[in-house]
Amino acid sequence: MAIELSEVDKATAAGCTASEASSVLDLISFLRQRASFLVRSDSDAWDLVQDALERVLRRWPNGWASPDARRWVTVVLRNLHIDRVRSASWRGSMAVHPDVLDRLPTPDTEEVPLWKTIDSERVEAGLAQLPPADRRVLQLQVDGKSLREIGAELGINAATVGTQLFRAKRRMRVILGLPAAPARFPRPKRRSRCCAATI
Repeated sequence: MAIELSEVDKATAAGCTASEASSVLDLISFLRQRASFLVRSDSDAWDLVQDALERVLRRWPNGWASPDARRWVTVVLRNLHIDRVRSASWRGSMAVHPDVLDRLPTPDTEEVPLWKTIDSERVEAGLAQLPPADRRVLQLQVDGKSLREIGAELGINAATVGTQLFRAKRRMRVILGLPAAPARFPRPKRRSRCCAATI
């Protein structure tokens, strides 16, 4: 597929022989086709091609004549695309169509954040209701100490400190009347003994 020479293409081809310029332009055209399969918009495809070419020029300035150039630049292009998809900044920069925003429901009443409903007197009263060991572990964590430092000070293992902190925070939530913390990982389903015995 032949492409028209833009200013960028002319600058890329400047200072090259005719065959080198032709191979570079063919490579750009090939990369553009590959990038259009990976991303949805033309501007994102051109950005991906430009970033791949910049990376290749920085690390391999004289390798355009190599027969492996197309293969290597294609790998660079694919890896750059994977990095962009994985990064939060790339996902955050994608635009949302205005029609989608118009269809989103608007809340009738503004909810008050949970942290605004708790004042310091309520927290201190809750801490007073905790057992002394839980209160001590929580206080050391609030002071900014790591699990290892807390364990060294209390003479217990860091894993035990983590367990005590979890239990103390759970008790504090109950005392303050807060909802339970969401589970990070779903619990695995247990197989009943009768099913396991029949397998």
